[in-house]
Amino acid sequence: MKKLLFIPCSFIYFFSFSQNFINFIPEKLNKSEKVISDSKCTNQNLQFNEVEHYISTNVPSKYSWGGNEEIIGNTYYDLQTNKSVQNRLYVHENGNISAVWTMSPNTNDGFPERGTGYNFFDGNSWMDYPNVRIETERTGWPSITGLKGGEILASHIFGNPEYHTQISKRLTLGEGNWIESLLPNSDFGSVYDNVWPRMKVGGSNGETIHLISNTYSLDKNYVSYSRSQDGGENWDILDYIIPDIDSNNYNGFGGDAYALDVKDDVVAFVLGGPWTDVILMKSIDNGNTWNKTILREHPIPMFDDSITVDSMNFPLFAGRITNSDQSFSISIDNNNRVHVFYGLMDYSNSNLADDEEGAYSYYPTTNGLMYWSEYSNDTLFFYDYNEDLTDSIMYDFIPGKIITSTLDLNGNGTLDIASIENIAYYGLSLESQPTSVIGENGDIYLAYSGVQETLNELQIEINDPLFNEHYRHIYVMKSEDNGITWTDPFDIMSEVTDPNNGDPLLEGVYPCISNVVDDYVCLTYQRDAYPGLHIQGDLDPIIQNDIIFVKIPITNFNNLKTQFINLPENLINIYPNPSDNFINFNVENFNDSYKVEIFNSIGKTVISKEISNLSNKISIESISPGVYWARINFNDKFITKKFIVK
Repeated sequence: MKKLLFIPCSFIYFFSFSQNFINFIPEKLNKSEKVISDSKCTNQNLQFNEVEHYISTNVPSKYSWGGNEEIIGNTYYDLQTNKSVQNRLYVHENGNISAVWTMSPNTNDGFPERGTGYNFFDGNSWMDYPNVRIETERTGWPSITGLKGGEILASHIFGNPEYHTQISKRLTLGEGNWIESLLPNSDFGSVYDNVWPRMKVGGSNGETIHLISNTYSLDKNYVSYSRSQDGGENWDILDYIIPDIDSNNYNGFGGDAYALDVKDDVVAFVLGGPWTDVILMKSIDNGNTWNKTILREHPIPMFDDSITVDSMNFPLFAGRITNSDQSFSISIDNNNRVHVFYGLMDYSNSNLADDEEGAYSYYPTTNGLMYWSEYSNDTLFFYDYNEDLTDSIMYDFIPGKIITSTLDLNGNGTLDIASIENIAYYGLSLESQPTSVIGENGDIYLAYSGVQETLNELQIEINDPLFNEHYRHIYVMKSEDNGITWTDPFDIMSEVTDPNNGDPLLEGVYPCISNVVDDYVCLTYQRDAYPGLHIQGDLDPIIQNDIIFVKIPITNFNNLKTQFINLPENLINIYPNPSDNFINFNVENFNDSYKVEIFNSIGKTVISKEISNLSNKISIESISPGVYWARINFNDKFITKKFIVK
């Protein structure tokens, strides 16, 4: 396996540039990773007041589109995850909310006070900002959930010589002492480490803890599964590497390159590396047995350094292989179907020196956020994501579709990234760090961090390398039809970074949507004044980063700019509904022809018809009973309506 390094490109929206890009790993590495020293990796400690003349303090807490935000904490340690964002925001049954993040209260060398920052909403207000971690030892990467009226979280301890996953829990929400324990290491015949956990609770008793983490020994790195059916008192499955994802199938996976969701007895996680398949592991019996689905198949099984990915060996792919950027989100809906999101990334390993074994080239201007959905255990819906490669057999069985890409903010038809040097380092694609939740009515909500297309005027005016990279903002999207269509991405930072109202020099990363959608969609994200991460060796100096809590009323969600639902729904009437043999489309005050496409629940078009009358009948006798969606196209404006065939 290869991990790390640089950047050329030639596709549309990509830029050619040849310079090593450094992935600075502050702690123990995955064995597939290495650190290369670079002048960027300095301990810049520029205090916030030294750049205060660039920063506006007039930041609104309530937005004109109905959202509210509040700062609930802060940190000087700015790396929250290497790839996928852990579950850090939990809404309890009584409406109280627990929020966690990796925190350091100061800039002391090595961040020795680093640990879990925690805040709690009691139904009326948040507590004061925390200034100490909840754990007794230095930890990081917390993942929180509720348990038996209390709360429980997993984090990891980097020790010497052992590295552990830690469990912290308490019986009463928002108060009391945290009880700490270590996830016991089982014995594989050699010492191994267990870090970067993801944890959620399910089971018929609501006390079954499901945990995945990065387990490694020597040069092997794998994702293991652990389970406790009594709230963490005992672990009946410990660091189990499921055979379908073991060393017989893959050469390992990196830390944080996976995401987990749990709903009752259904447990599912997605994982993948730059040189592996994208894999869904799913259990419908509370983690006893597992089924594997390959969501994106890598063309080279058991890839290793002996294979060179370049234009000579892979001319069809222009010397690169497109895969995930290892930042995943996964959600299970009310029908126990799985929905997966991840950023795309191009990889190669050519033009590397002999002493760079284990390194690879990646292309951070890769564009596109992928979505995949499961209909049943053996039925998927498929989309070609690159029409130029449809002659390749490989692409005939890649499921999923791109649902968003970097927005053309200035509307000139091109993506105006100044140069590759203007992309702050996260090791991710232009749209990444997805986080998702599914409401009780089946609506899917998604947030992600996306690069802003252009440098703003203030950045150009300052002309300072610290401000010379494209900022990332937090975007939200919604689907009301099982992922068939999506609203346009909406920038929830657009108002807070408005030059007239707020501070245009703000970076938004690491979004995390809560586990519940009620009257609001809630999320947290990390915000600071500079693009990039100091911890990862970027130019970003050590300053205080804020943890932001945002509430978006679901009644306002459809008023945000959308792609498909952008006409009044009362323009269309479908009747009878339900029906067993035909449906009528009645369109108010529209005299031109229009197109109707009918999709089934797995996204397949079953009927497509041009309609030229104000009222028209379409036969549905040829389609099976079930739920369908009709998408009506009026001169490239859309309305999607649901109907039932009985």
